[in-house]
Amino acid sequence: MERTGTFFYCKEYHKLWEKSQEELKLITKYESVLLKEKVLKDRDTALNIMGCIYLQYIRAVNKLDECFDQIVQPQKRILIRSVMDSCLCRILELKHNIVEIDMSDFTYIDCLDGEYPVMLHDGEMNIPRYFIQDRRYEVEERKANLKRVLKKLGCYEKVQKPMTLIQAVLIIQTHERARQGRLRYEFMNEIRKLREKGKQVTSESDDQGTLTNAAITIQKIWRGYKCRKLFNKRKLTEMMLIGMSAFHRSTSSLLPPVSLPSSGQPPSIQPPSIWPPSNRPLSIYPPSKSQIPQASYRDPAQKRAEEISKRRHQIQAYHDVRYKQVVPGEKVRLLLRKGKILKKKYITQIREWYFKERKEKKKFPDLPSKEKGGSAAIFGMKPKKRSSSKSPKPPKVKKEKGKKSKAKEKGKDSNQGGIKLRPSRFRTEIMAGINEFQKVWMNKNESSNFHQTHDMEMITKEKMKSVKKEVRATVDSLMRLELTRMKAAIERDRAQRRKKGKKGKRGGGSSKGHRGRKGGKKVRRKREKDLTPDRTLDSLFEELVSNGIIKNYPEVAISSFLGDASFVARQWQDMGKKAEPTLGDVRRLIKEYCIIPLGSEYIHNNAPFVRSLLIAGPHGSGKHMILHGICTELGAYLFDISNETIADKYPGKTGLTMLIHLVNKVSRLLQPAIIYMENAEKTFLKRVPKTDTSDPKRLKKELPKLVKGIGPEDRIMVIGLSSCPWESDQKSLASAYNKFIILPRPDYATMSMVWNETLYGYNALNRQFDCMTMARMCDGFTIGVVLKIIQEVLSCKRLLTLKVRPLKHIEFFKLLSGHDPVYAEEEDAFIQWFAKCPLARKKQKYLETIEAVSNKEKKKSKKNEED
Repeated sequence: MERTGTFFYCKEYHKLWEKSQEELKLITKYESVLLKEKVLKDRDTALNIMGCIYLQYIRAVNKLDECFDQIVQPQKRILIRSVMDSCLCRILELKHNIVEIDMSDFTYIDCLDGEYPVMLHDGEMNIPRYFIQDRRYEVEERKANLKRVLKKLGCYEKVQKPMTLIQAVLIIQTHERARQGRLRYEFMNEIRKLREKGKQVTSESDDQGTLTNAAITIQKIWRGYKCRKLFNKRKLTEMMLIGMSAFHRSTSSLLPPVSLPSSGQPPSIQPPSIWPPSNRPLSIYPPSKSQIPQASYRDPAQKRAEEISKRRHQIQAYHDVRYKQVVPGEKVRLLLRKGKILKKKYITQIREWYFKERKEKKKFPDLPSKEKGGSAAIFGMKPKKRSSSKSPKPPKVKKEKGKKSKAKEKGKDSNQGGIKLRPSRFRTEIMAGINEFQKVWMNKNESSNFHQTHDMEMITKEKMKSVKKEVRATVDSLMRLELTRMKAAIERDRAQRRKKGKKGKRGGGSSKGHRGRKGGKKVRRKREKDLTPDRTLDSLFEELVSNGIIKNYPEVAISSFLGDASFVARQWQDMGKKAEPTLGDVRRLIKEYCIIPLGSEYIHNNAPFVRSLLIAGPHGSGKHMILHGICTELGAYLFDISNETIADKYPGKTGLTMLIHLVNKVSRLLQPAIIYMENAEKTFLKRVPKTDTSDPKRLKKELPKLVKGIGPEDRIMVIGLSSCPWESDQKSLASAYNKFIILPRPDYATMSMVWNETLYGYNALNRQFDCMTMARMCDGFTIGVVLKIIQEVLSCKRLLTLKVRPLKHIEFFKLLSGHDPVYAEEEDAFIQWFAKCPLARKKQKYLETIEAVSNKEKKKSKKNEED
């Protein structure tokens, strides 16, 4: 019973949830203390404080994500999800505040000495699993729909790179071997028929035909058994030659029996299926778990853990469905049972209040409107007025913002005036979630709830509140009508007493005219004209797929973009050196700017987001891998509006407007969506070469409009890729793209990680192979080149001979010499271009002003010393 009990209710995840709530409580207390403090004039201390809070929130979110993924009870998961969403919004808010202060997109965590220490590996946020898990059926439908349309058009192909020479040779070899096998089969079939004819002649003359047939059947069975045994022995020897140590001699009996063909020809031995196929297309992506040969033996504990997690996900889905079915039924039940009683109670309560007020003030009072709370504002709702008195604090922050904006207009930097932590509504939401956890779930006895189903008492309490609100709203509307009738009756009585009452009311005509003048002109919002009102979404989708605008992409996890975070960047900045980001910092930035804001509708609507992004880097640095990783983590559609795909499609101005309209309409209907631009610099070229016939400046005016039209309710992002961004006009490029990211040259740590993870994935490889020398020799090369070389060297034939002929470094060096590295001139061109970006210019101006102020102070000190 204990084992099955821990399967549904695990104390470890409850403890983890409790730890995360304690950490969040400490962070919110620390933030409330900082909000009361004065303005911080030191920029470094402000960055240190905000960075520590930012990292603590990331740490808490990672724990909450693990709890949400494994906890089964639906009401707990609702609370965890709400707290996690508000924490993610707060993280993005802090991230944008840090970027404003530091004037750099990269936040380095190597030199933080806050009150709550954090390990460096905790600085990267895990992508919440519910982004895809809650939408898994929708994502599968999307993939199936795209495949269906591509098959219908006859252009469905698996996403792969063009065929290489080795692959072509292998295909020719397989076809030639198959042709020779067919010829041999025909030849052997003819011989077998001739033998059968001879056997028939002898069997007719033989009186003992039954004995010969019996002997033939015995011979068949014995020969088949002998051949199978021989085949298993040969297969076992080959496995041991390859180095498959997991296979032992005792496993030969476990191998499946192989049936020989009728001709008696022994079957050809195929290479083991666990090796990656030799005809796999070469790509810049590292091999996935399905491509890397895994060991045949797995830890039973790991296998058991995977089975339990899958089982938990199934139980979660079942409990969620049951909870959604129970909630509306409970509400209807409460309305039927207690609706009439509550209605009578509220009616008598309001009538008593009417007559009481009339006795005191000699007239009927007005019932408050719906916006003010109705009758609930009168009866027992006075404590809320005290809480509303705390709300006037935010306007003070707005005044400070206004002062900062005036200082900017005068030419002063906003950071010189001081930095203060801004108040956030997400902090109050987090605190409310913590209080709910402490009141309800922290010390709750769940021994009776063995299977972790929904708690009916909590549902009745929650639904009773909503039932009371609904009944009160209906009673308020009825009592307002009753009040108007009572007032009308009193006015009639007064009108009968006063004969001249009607004459006094004639003067009300002037007020109508006055009201008519007050109306003014109504401001009409411009609505975009729907150019395709009569067409369905399926027809528009098929049109974009047929034109190659909606594309299929390979599924790549963003975690496969390898790279470590920089550990000394902040220290180098303090020492006055240039701090270069690493590929690990880029991966973290992609998560914060692209994946997390678009992953949830609540986060995108409330947290700050980025509309467009430009990713620049040399060939083979992983730009397309990042793009495909973003799409796979979001389950998004990929819209390609690059110049090569648009060329000779939708010609003229009308065609261009139709194209933009289709992309806007379909992407909004199929959110989340990524609009992708290959060779983004060509759209804003200073001079278009004569050889280019794709009309690259076609989207020069339309692309900035498309980016500006993306609102908080649109989970859409424009991503541009560029290998030489310095060729374009910088101002026009900045008008289309809000953020700029450069993929840096991989450092030694990243390169050694790539070599270790890719090579040591193969079982037959000797673990004494020195990957560190290869990482040193590949300095200056991109990761795409390295992965291509590894895949070319470790072909299927080479893997079969690794035990006999060990792998040597010279095999990689021969192929590495045929590729060009990233030269210093190209790297300098990227650095010079990035220095012209808006954020880099802002930081450069800030540093120049600091230098000027420090020089003036030095001059003053020198003059004072001389005097």
